[in-house]
Amino acid sequence: MTDRFVQWVIADNWLSLPLYYVWGVLLVLMRAVGAPSGLSGLLETMLYVAIIWVCYRVYKVALDGDGMLAVGIIVITTVIGLIVRLSIG
Repeated sequence: MTDRFVQWVIADNWLSLPLYYVWGVLLVLMRAVGAPSGLSGLLETMLYVAIIWVCYRVYKVALDGDGMLAVGIIVITTVIGLIVRLSIG
């Protein structure tokens, strides 16, 4: 990973911007329309799965085809994100 670390960081930084825009637009639309909680939960789950899939594809390319390392990074960042969200809220 040491030889591809810079490429992964750059890919992750550039990928986060459009993903957060999509996530934010969806949340604003759901709040504005007043979607039922079941539907909004389903949409959020589907979007989260799509984001994980896109991250996997981009990370795999950035890491020169190492799919297991891409999965490991996604798992670690997801777990850390959940821990931070639970400790704040």
